[in-house]
Amino acid sequence: DAFMFTAITEACSKIAEKRPDSLFTTSVPTTNIITTITALTDTLQINDRYKEAIVNYTCYRCIQMDSEDNANMALGDKYLEKFEYVLS
Repeated sequence: DAFMFTAITEACSKIAEKRPDSLFTTSVPTTNIITTITALTDTLQINDRYKEAIVNYTCYRCIQMDSEDNANMALGDKYLEKFEYVLS
């Protein structure tokens, strides 16, 4: 769980870096700092539009843990491509 929470936090930071408007959960910016996700009850500070990107990045990072398997590496790369596509 801790690894996945770290991946979610990384995804949020990468999204906020590339898409500063992603931090706007309402019409007014709520923050410019991403807080670390450490539990299921924590709140994401990213606009709901980017949830798919967070899922794709988290899958990429989890699959990347088994980097010795070529099939997993290819699958992980697909999740990373989907993450980047959502941000483009």
